[in-house]
Amino acid sequence: MKLLQLALLFIATSHLFAQDCVIPNGNFEDWSGDDPTNWMSTNIAGVDGGANAQTGYEWRNVFMAPGKVGFGLHLKNASVLDFIKEKKPQEFARLPEYVKEQLRKSSFSASIQSCQGDCDAAVMAQNEVFMRQNIFFDLPEIPKALCGYYKANLKEGDKLWVFPYMAMENDMPAGGVKPSETASVIFENTTDWKPFRIPLSTIEDRQPSKMLLYIQMVGAGFPVTPPYGMDAITLAQQFPSTDGSEIFIDELCFCEGEAVINEDTTAGTGQ
Repeated sequence: MKLLQLALLFIATSHLFAQDCVIPNGNFEDWSGDDPTNWMSTNIAGVDGGANAQTGYEWRNVFMAPGKVGFGLHLKNASVLDFIKEKKPQEFARLPEYVKEQLRKSSFSASIQSCQGDCDAAVMAQNEVFMRQNIFFDLPEIPKALCGYYKANLKEGDKLWVFPYMAMENDMPAGGVKPSETASVIFENTTDWKPFRIPLSTIEDRQPSKMLLYIQMVGAGFPVTPPYGMDAITLAQQFPSTDGSEIFIDELCFCEGEAVINEDTTAGTGQ
């Protein structure tokens, strides 16, 4: 009887938790082929005609991995240096050490972005209308914070930038992370699952109805207090991260704005 009661309690708790997690596949349980469902990634190996097809090397940086609960997401920067070492060993042997160092710091920075539908095809076709319509997901109510768990092996001062962006129906910006907020930049390495909470705020007199999430590995020079607004994505891409840096993410969910996770466990408090 006690086991039955515990099972029913777990099911009820899971149901309540799931009601709050309106992020499509925010727990990364569902995958389609090599990519997480409802996310677009820099998983270049999965794009026909991309770098993988041209070189015969798997430029992959998005993987399904064991999560905190069930499956999670593994982001790992593809290695340019490993490619040369594996495919062109004689050239690799002749490379000066300073060139190897430059290549090691010029990896493909892993990233994912919320997107529903065949987003890879839309990117290849430069279908901007499709992207505007599908990178957002609906918000039934205004979230107070974005929570989740991570593990990290970040090298050479690399960081992970989490960018929640809220908008109105007419695509006008309506909120997200305050410009002074540091919790959306994760830089602490940990081998255990560690919680994070990113407070969210809205722009005065604007009612958000939808959101996009963009998550990218960035280099050491990326500011702990990140840029604000859609132009921030372009800026982040100017900070390439390091060969082999990796991070695991799981259980992305909206949560209360205060007292959900103790402040001393919040990632990205400055450095």
